[in-house]
Formats: sequence, C-alpha cells, structure tokens
Amino acid sequence: VTAEESVNKDKVNKFADDKIEEERKRFSVSREVENMFDRAVSGDMTGKPKSIGKLTKEGKEYLESISGIELKDDVDFVLNPSDLVHIYNNHYGENEKDKGNNIPLTRHDIGRMVDVISFPTKVIYGEEPKSKRKLFYFLMDSSNGSYNLLEIYADRKGNLTTKTYYKTKKDATQRVMELKSLLPTSETYSGAILSDAKIPQMFEISKQEEITPKNTTIDDVLRYS
Repeated sequence: VTAEESVNKDKVNKFADDKIEEERKRFSVSREVENMFDRAVSGDMTGKPKSIGKLTKEGKEYLESISGIELKDDVDFVLNPSDLVHIYNNHYGENEKDKGNNIPLTRHDIGRMVDVISFPTKVIYGEEPKSKRKLFYFLMDSSNGSYNLLEIYADRKGNLTTKTYYKTKKDATQRVMELKSLLPTSETYSGAILSDAKIPQMFEISKQEEITPKNTTIDDVLRYS
C-alpha cells in the first residue's frame, strides 16, 4: 500500500465515521422530539420552547432570498408545548381532522420532523389570508406519494417554530399550486418557489446525547431512518 493510498483510505474512513455520527445525532434528536411530544400531550412539558437545531448560514440565505425578510444572525428552530398539543389534537392518529386530504401522523412522523426541517424537498413562502402571518412551508417526500408538511413562522424572539405539522396525500406540485394564493405576487411564486435553485441543508441539528440509550447501535439508527 502506497502512502497516497493510505491517505485516501483514511479520508474515506473519516468520511464514513462522520456520516455515522451524523446519523446517530439525528436519531438522538428524533427520539428527543418524540419524548417532547409525549410530555407535551400528557401535560408534563409546559413553559418555554426548546431548541432542536440552528439555522445554517446557507439556510438563512435561502429563506431570506425567497421571502425578502432579514433574519437575525443566530436562529434556532424551537418547539413549543402548545404547538405539539395542537398537532396531537388535530393531526395525530385518530385525531386527524381532515382524513380526506391528510394521512394521520404516526410516532415515526413526529420524530421525522427533524428530517423535514433539515432536508426539505420544497420550501414555500407565503402569508395566511386572514392573519397575514408570514409562513414558510417545508415539504418532504414521505411514503406512498404523500408529503410531510411543516408550517413554520418566526416567534417574537426571531426564532423559527412550527405552527402545525401534518401529512398530506397530495404531491408537492399540487400542494404548491394550492399555496400559490398565499404568496404576495406571482413573480415571487415563480421566482422563488418553482425555481431550480438547490435547497441547502436548512438546520444543523443539536446534540441530545442524554436521550439516546448508551447501547444504541448503528443498526438501530438505520432501522429508524
């Protein structure tokens, strides 16, 4: 084995180790989100929101470019207990209020929220017709042609948080067309939403090492993904 081959092998091994560590971290935070959801629904989690990730530099630039909104330098993605309860009451399991258009959320979907904020398939910016609240819509491919959809807004501290979360039966293109009416102008719609611009990793997930069992193996992580 030459010195060059040895160096290349070390680089490949480091890349693989980094990917495994990233998957472990995502698994850990997914478990934490599930536990937060359980505590919020049972009434054991109240008060201040909890951060599960930081907006990346590239993610900040992307959101600012499609919305025209200037975000603060350090943006967290936070989960509020009241919003988690809203998701449970309106979209979880048998509680789903719109079974004609949506698929009831499962526990796995709750944990998958981590992936939706990090690697969305599409990101849409618009306003609610009545309240005029500015929203980002993060969509991510799910199974059977469905999509997990997060409605996200900025709270009073300038962090981003979820308004609601559900799984829609309609594909992303259909959903985009439905949301078109929420956008300020058709130019914004065609330029920001239907452009071919690559969506970067939006959030860097926080470490929640205390949640992941010490005996968690990479097989556990891969089965969960």
